[in-house]
Amino acid sequence: MPETDFEDFEVEDSRALVLREEKPEVPAVNRYLGASTKPFTPEQKKILEQKIDDSDIDILPTGEIYASQVRYRRILNDAFGPGGWAILPMGDFFQAGNTLCREYALWAEGRFVSSAIGEAEFQPNNPRFSKATAAESLKSNALTRCCKDLLIASDCWDKHYAERWIQENAVEVWCEGVAKGSETFGKKKKFWRRKTAKPFEYPWREGRLPAQQPEDESQENPQADRPPVMDPHARFKELMAEQAKRIGRAAYFRCLGQAGYENAQQIADKNDRGLQKMILEELAKIEAAS
Repeated sequence: MPETDFEDFEVEDSRALVLREEKPEVPAVNRYLGASTKPFTPEQKKILEQKIDDSDIDILPTGEIYASQVRYRRILNDAFGPGGWAILPMGDFFQAGNTLCREYALWAEGRFVSSAIGEAEFQPNNPRFSKATAAESLKSNALTRCCKDLLIASDCWDKHYAERWIQENAVEVWCEGVAKGSETFGKKKKFWRRKTAKPFEYPWREGRLPAQQPEDESQENPQADRPPVMDPHARFKELMAEQAKRIGRAAYFRCLGQAGYENAQQIADKNDRGLQKMILEELAKIEAAS
């Protein structure tokens, strides 16, 4: 295949994105050549279906777990040997919105195994993620999808395994958009990451984690008399009213609007202590800066 200059991406219409490249004439072949003609050996099956260690699993900010594309490639090399498999494009690049796509097929030992469309988000104003990087990313995405038919890292597609892994290894955190000029600037959103991973920094910056509740030291006598406690929702709305008086109603409602809410009642109805804490902290920042 000839060298491709990814700076030559050209949008022909709002739905498709293609490459300007010379395509040599090649003889027509059966794109599914050798499919399902012979099973792989028991030794290869054992390699392909091996269990993936928890430490080799990661999580997307959206909450889906996955194994790295490097892990898939190493398993394929172990099963078929370097050069014994290939991931080949089956068509041109195309673009839907900000998503760049292309179909690829997985071949092993000269036989078709499976095909899938890989995708990657592409932001034209992000210098850290070029068109070439997006094209490489979607190729790896297609590879992992093709490997589903070989049951490589199949635990990642198992709901019960995913729930257990997330509970033991991941944490959900609040983040704020910090990329100035973007649609997400100043907005709040929850993301997932490994407990051992570094906090998010850009384009979303991780906020403070909600304070953990101290363990109740009176467990031995749960019926012990305790002083009455104010309804937490009422206390939250009381604190919000106090902040509105201190910083002014204009700044108060502007802060709520940036978080996607119109009043304190909407936030209280979420019944999310972490969200309430974050809103109060943002109002305190405004008060301190004024």
